[in-house]
Amino acid sequence: MGGARAEQTIERLAYYRHVASRMMPFLRDHSVVVHREDTGGLSTPALEDPVFIAGEDDLLILVEQGAAGFQMGLRARTGEVWFALAVTAPELPFDAVRLTALKLLLVLDDLDIAYLVLLDGDRSLIAVWTWGAADPDELPGGLWGFERTVAARLRDRLEDRFAGTRERDRIGRWIGYDGPVTRMGDAFNAGGQIVTLDTGLLAPTGLMRVPYSLHEGTGLAAIPLTHSDLYTLRPEEAATAGRARRLRRTFEVPINFPRETGRILEV
Repeated sequence: MGGARAEQTIERLAYYRHVASRMMPFLRDHSVVVHREDTGGLSTPALEDPVFIAGEDDLLILVEQGAAGFQMGLRARTGEVWFALAVTAPELPFDAVRLTALKLLLVLDDLDIAYLVLLDGDRSLIAVWTWGAADPDELPGGLWGFERTVAARLRDRLEDRFAGTRERDRIGRWIGYDGPVTRMGDAFNAGGQIVTLDTGLLAPTGLMRVPYSLHEGTGLAAIPLTHSDLYTLRPEEAATAGRARRLRRTFEVPINFPRETGRILEV
């Protein structure tokens, strides 16, 4: 067992050496929670309390100490705030997530809201952008209230997009009823066979998988995607460590200004 674990650590270290430079733009100035390999329990023990990773050497030292996966807080110490809305459905076929995410991205395109789409290592798809250095006092309801309202407005438009479509009929067969395709909430508490727009990432203590991090349970990588990638996406093929190592695209987290987005969505 010890030999197998040592070999896994060596393989992970080789992987993280290849992707460390691609992770750093996402890690910089964000607090990071570090996870050991999942042992099958309900929760994965953290390696230590949240840390700030200053450079590639710091990242690799953590991997040598047993780190398997990395999650980040969305509020940077520079004052920059990220928005992240995850589409997840652990009890449904992945196509339910994929089709819902495609509709959500069409909604964002219609609204001229810029985004980066990520595949999490647990088969969730996440639309993410930054608000810049957002001042919570200037946002209706504060940052948490503003972001939840933005998510709710996007969900309303998403459901309108689904109405009368073949995609709605297809997902309807999986969820088993003719009501909404999605619901908002924290995926950990949602349960049931329905697609969840997970707002848990937006909470002050919410965490998002760092792009290119491996998932400590599934071993799949969290990778940035293009819109066109989603049409044929199969996570178990696209997000292996080997495929992620070969991914050479350059991705940035785009900015949307809160006041403009609030005006568009009538927040």
